[in-house]
Order: sequence, then structure tokens, then C-alpha cells
Amino acid sequence: MEAWCCFRLLTTASVLLLLAGTGGIRPAGATSAKLVASAPGVTPKTITIGFITSQTGIASSSFFDSATGARVRIDAQNAAGGVDGRKIKLIVVDDQSSPTQNNTAVNDLLSKGVFGVIEFSPLAFGGVKTLRQNDVPVTGGAFDGPEWGEQPYTNMFSYSGGIDPHEPASTLYGVFLKSLGAHRVGGIAYGISPSSQDSIKDLKEAVQAEGLQMAYEDLSFPFGSVDTSVQVLAMKSAGVDAAVCSCVQSTNIALIVGAKQAGLNLKAEVSFSGADSSLFENPTATKAAQGAYFPTTIVPLDVNNPADRQFVASMKRYDPSYRGGYPDYGLTGSYLSADLMIKGLELAGRNPTRQAFISRLQKVTNYDAGGLLPNDANFTHFGHLNKTGCSYFTKVVGTQFVTINHKKPFCGKLIPHSDVA
Repeated sequence: MEAWCCFRLLTTASVLLLLAGTGGIRPAGATSAKLVASAPGVTPKTITIGFITSQTGIASSSFFDSATGARVRIDAQNAAGGVDGRKIKLIVVDDQSSPTQNNTAVNDLLSKGVFGVIEFSPLAFGGVKTLRQNDVPVTGGAFDGPEWGEQPYTNMFSYSGGIDPHEPASTLYGVFLKSLGAHRVGGIAYGISPSSQDSIKDLKEAVQAEGLQMAYEDLSFPFGSVDTSVQVLAMKSAGVDAAVCSCVQSTNIALIVGAKQAGLNLKAEVSFSGADSSLFENPTATKAAQGAYFPTTIVPLDVNNPADRQFVASMKRYDPSYRGGYPDYGLTGSYLSADLMIKGLELAGRNPTRQAFISRLQKVTNYDAGGLLPNDANFTHFGHLNKTGCSYFTKVVGTQFVTINHKKPFCGKLIPHSDVA
């Protein structure tokens, strides 16, 4: 994930398609209707889907392994018979952390005749115009920019549900930080990323709505940089007692380590990149992160619901590198994005078309990835968020992410949009 994605997701109404009450993967449909080549990428036996991410370049610390998450979800679906008897094929393209290369990747996939595209890149805005012009269904995390909720991009679906390009903030993070006793908040965003900047602007509205102060903000931090020394000292001088970085994982870890080394005593260090057990592979990072807070993209694993158990089982079966715990956002978010693509394919009918995929998914009000998401995603109100959004938060204790708040989510309500200076 890109780090800031989690904030965008968790302030909205925000993997497997699970059988109701069973936690199993939904099997392929059974009917006597003849399977035909009904659309680009569709044959009687297969459906080809494209996947774009940043496997190399400055965003790769959060996305290098993203394709694996999508493949795990698709492998699990194919093992259950695919979608209406068709197996799903995945073509992966690296946009090299470049918006220009993202558009090149889109054109490459279109030349290969894909049916739809999973855009799981922080630079997805580079290629969305081409996808819209070709009426290609797109699923993803909506963490790169506002186009997921802007006309004419009604072909794009985030697993968190509706996105509002006018950026109304939610009180969620204000409620959360206030519960920890924070008073003065600092935020860092990447200068190249509209979404990263918007999330920190949202954070400012959220904390002010709860009576807290935004004591420091940097909206021009170099993308992917791990030198946070200037920002840490500035936050210390400003009396910041809660720090939030809307960044990729490498920057988040650098901020956590830097704050500890500089003696910046914080009541709350929050990483938008979410719980990721790879944190514990680095002893320095593990030590520095003690007491830091990480939201979870999915219902926390220690809640141990059926969807969590199926998610972990699929990761163990189809990803040989998985060793348990929380996969990073690149894996989890791409897994959810693939799940949403499968949901759209199921709705599109026995012989799917792109327009059927788009029009039918637009009518869904209660997508929750089989119980993995903390909120139902609603696709019927394009360009608007749900009025209430919730998120679970975990705290680093030893080498574990422990869910706080009695394993219940924090929730916030939308704030009427206002320009914050």
C-alpha cells in the first residue's frame, strides 16, 4: 500500500468471495448456457486480466510483491473452478514507479487483449484516461488520486467503496488520536502525490474537528525518501505529540526510528501503511516501533473471524514465502483488488462483457470481501463517501500487532468540506 492508501480507505465506508456462513471460496457457477468469446480477453475457457503495480523504482518498498497477493486470490478462485467455468489468467506489468510508464503499461495490456485491469500502483493516474477511453473495468485501492470518484471514470471501482474527489474529511483519525491523549499532531505527505497530500489535509480537518491542533505539516516530502531528520527536529520544536506519515513503508519506518533517536517523545506514532509483519524482520525497526499504531486494511487477524482464517489459509497455500502474521499492504490490498475483480466477473454473467461488469457492479451496496473488510463498500453513489467510516487499529507489542479498543473499530463521521489553511 502505499502508505496513505490506508487513510483513504479507512475514512471511507470501507480475499475472498466467501459462501455465506461457511468461509469457503465461492465455486464457479453451473449452467447449461454455452460459453462463448463474449468480450476482449474472454474465451470459452479463460478470462485474461491485467495487473499494474510498481515492482521497481521509488514506490517499490510497498509494492514489489503486490502481484503475489493478486495471484493468491486468483489461484484460490481457479482451484474452485474459476468464474462460470473459466479460469482467470493474470498478466503483470511493472510501471517502474512512473506515471508515464503506467500509461505505457496500460497500452501494453490492451494490446494483449485483457478484459479488465487491476490498477494497484501509486501512479495509476498516469494511465486511467486510456482505460476510460476503452471502457475497461478497473479495480484497485484508489490511493493514487481523486479520479476514482471523478467523472467520467465510472469504470473504476475501489474495494473501499465510493470515493469523493472533493475530499470531505472524516472525524475518524481525530477520534482515534484523541482517545490516545494526543493534543498536537504532525503530518508528512509526498509532494508528488495528490492522494498523499489530501490525506494529510483530511487529517488536519479530522483533528481540528475533535479539538486537537495540527502543529506541524509537510506536504512536499520527497517521494520514497528515508531521510526524515529535518521533519523530526521540526516536529520536536513544534511540540508534536502524535506523528502521522502518509508514506510508503520505508519512509514510515525511517520516521519511527528517527523520532526515537531524536528523543521525540510521542503519545502516538501512526503509520498509514498499515500492519505489516515484515517490520519485525529488522531488530532496529522492531525496537523503535514499540507502542506505534498501525491501522489494518482488513478485520484484524487476532479477531479470528472466518474470513481471516480463510485469508490466512489461502496465503499459506499459494504463497510459499508467507510465514504467517500480517502480509504487507502490497499483498493484502492487491488480494482485495483481485477479489473485487472476481466479484465483478461473477456479476457480469456467464458470457461477460465490459459494460455488464461495470453496470452491474455499480448496483452493489454491500461488498465486504466475504467479511474481510471493516465496512461494507457501496458502489451506488459514485463520487460520494459513506456518512460513517470505521477502522481497526493495532499496537506494536513485542513482535505482535495487538488490536486495541477491545478489538472493536473506531468510527468517524464525515465533516462538511471546508478549506483548511
